[in-house]
Amino acid sequence: VQCSFDITVTQEGPVCDAVAPQSVHWLDHLTVQLPATDDGCPDPLTWTLDSDGGLGGTLSVAGGSLEYDPVCADVGGTYLVEYTVSDGAKDCQGSVEVTVTNDAPTIVCPDPADDGFLCDGNVINDNDGLFNLGELIEGQADGDDLNGDPLTYSLISAAGPGALGNAPTVNPNTGEFSWQSEATDAEGDYTFCIEVTDGCQTDTCCFTITMDLNFYVKILDSTGTVDTIPTFPGEVTCAYVNIFPDLPLGGLDLLLCYDRTALTFLGGVEPLGDFDAWEYVTYRHGVNSNCVDPCPSGLIRIVAIADMDNGPDNHPEEDEFGLEGNVMKICFQVTSDWNFLGQCLPIDFCSYDCGDNTLSSKDGTTLYVEHGSLVDCPDPKPGKDALEEIDFCGGAICIREPQDARGDLNLNSIANEVADAVLYSRYFIEGIDVFSSVEQTRLVQIQASDVNNDGVTLTVADLIYLIRIITGDAQPFPDDAGQPKIAPYANSADVVTDTRNGRLSITTDAAVELGGAVLTFRYSDVAFDKAQTTEASEGMAVTSKASRGEFHVLMAPEYQNLSAIQTGRNEILSVPYEGNGTIELVDVQLADAEGRLLSTNHQSMAKLVPQSYALLQNYPNPFNAGTVIRFDLKDASDWNLTIYNITGQVVRTFSGHNEASRVNVQWDGRDINGNETASGVYLYKINAGDYTSSKKMTLIK
Repeated sequence: VQCSFDITVTQEGPVCDAVAPQSVHWLDHLTVQLPATDDGCPDPLTWTLDSDGGLGGTLSVAGGSLEYDPVCADVGGTYLVEYTVSDGAKDCQGSVEVTVTNDAPTIVCPDPADDGFLCDGNVINDNDGLFNLGELIEGQADGDDLNGDPLTYSLISAAGPGALGNAPTVNPNTGEFSWQSEATDAEGDYTFCIEVTDGCQTDTCCFTITMDLNFYVKILDSTGTVDTIPTFPGEVTCAYVNIFPDLPLGGLDLLLCYDRTALTFLGGVEPLGDFDAWEYVTYRHGVNSNCVDPCPSGLIRIVAIADMDNGPDNHPEEDEFGLEGNVMKICFQVTSDWNFLGQCLPIDFCSYDCGDNTLSSKDGTTLYVEHGSLVDCPDPKPGKDALEEIDFCGGAICIREPQDARGDLNLNSIANEVADAVLYSRYFIEGIDVFSSVEQTRLVQIQASDVNNDGVTLTVADLIYLIRIITGDAQPFPDDAGQPKIAPYANSADVVTDTRNGRLSITTDAAVELGGAVLTFRYSDVAFDKAQTTEASEGMAVTSKASRGEFHVLMAPEYQNLSAIQTGRNEILSVPYEGNGTIELVDVQLADAEGRLLSTNHQSMAKLVPQSYALLQNYPNPFNAGTVIRFDLKDASDWNLTIYNITGQVVRTFSGHNEASRVNVQWDGRDINGNETASGVYLYKINAGDYTSSKKMTLIK
């Protein structure tokens, strides 16, 4: 029997699903899924590219995914990409619309009329945009890109009335424009054009500077080139008055103002070069600077006359009337307060009347004044000239950040570790030479020593706090300025020394637990044994060393148990010695167990009597939380200590009666009513019997 049947072979074929239009930034990568389904058997599908639609970038279609890397040439266009999906028997066609985008960058040029150009960090001239021949011109081009693409800046043209002695430059990464003009450059208008690009599109801006032959007086460094003078806290730093170009002068009247909260004028103006040949050079500051009445501190008036016409043999040489370059040096003591790190302290030219900051011609017929300063001043009298010819540019002393953090005394980039404590301990016994011999590096180490953040460097309180950090008993203070600080000298302690029967004894009396001490004795004709702890100081570590007439003793907690000396009166140290010479305690530091510096009052049972009355410099100075004022009494005396502000007003008084001895008086920076006093210079005056003396001190908050 035969039979037959029919077999029908079917194939549905794939279906290409619609794909939404795609948009891609020209610097990004585009990945698009191209969905397709096979309604029949699950046959494997393949994708092939039919048309790239004219895209110039790298394009591929495989495995159901479109991959595309755009190029700049594709920006602004919309492209139809076509593809085929096949199951091996039947096909379907699909497409996707691709748009390549980019937001062009924008640029805004610096504007002389908008203070865009800087005279070494200060505005050259707000009124007419003029600058001086030989000036360093700086400005920042402000570029923006909505896509956040990296921008590149370039100078594309520079044109003016003549060839430039130095080529202007533009920092490709920041857009900072810089041009050091030459005295040989012609006067007139100079136009500069800067271009910015994101690698695809560009924008351009142009600006014009008018160069005129004006003179300037600046505050610069010793090289006469930089107006931001670097320093470290506590350093003596000098600024220089610089004049350019050479101008025959007969006199000058300058009024400088400075940041008195962190700078202390050291009271000297040193003439340099030809200025040293001028016959009359003087300065005044503070209440004597003749600026206003009363005159605030932070001002220095400098007045000079080249020729006093006082005889045929006393005239300056002809070329000495002309001043150019650094003509005088002015020095300041910079605050040692850690909280000023990273700040620039301005030194500028300030005017209170029309005679401030003026230069006279050699013959006295012409007065050179600052641009724009005549607006509020009377017109010159007939036959007399006042020319707006001078630009006055201030500067600044900038306190540099240490290269390492607080507590990193050995500068190994690891703060508050045991090696820092070892080095710190050596300092108290061996002195400052344990630190680097390089001055700037040593200053960094000294600044790093303020471990307890009280604004006072190199104290036993810092060492105690460092030991607490190492043992996990305390947390390091952050480096951020403005953090709360430990207040030094909030508590006090008495120290009594006694020398009997070949033994030096040190006894303390304190209302707080003591964490450590540093003592320095001056001696002669005596041989010391090692300092020893007592029952009260058992568990403390003691190190001592006698050398060149000084005996140093350091007592600090043991790392194992953080011992402390209990409150009250305790003998804390005993030192055997031989000889019949002299022993005098010349310096003592005590700190409590928390790492806070204490004010100390010393009494010697040996009754070492000062040979004369003396008022000593307060310590520390400058200070920001408290200070100790010391004076010597030759005889038993009633005494009065008075603290005045710079205007002569009484701020605080102390009085007492002491036998012949050295007396220590603590001042916490508060006035008679208990209010905190402002930063500034203060005077302190002692009256004891017929003895009177006064000194200055500086409070910095």
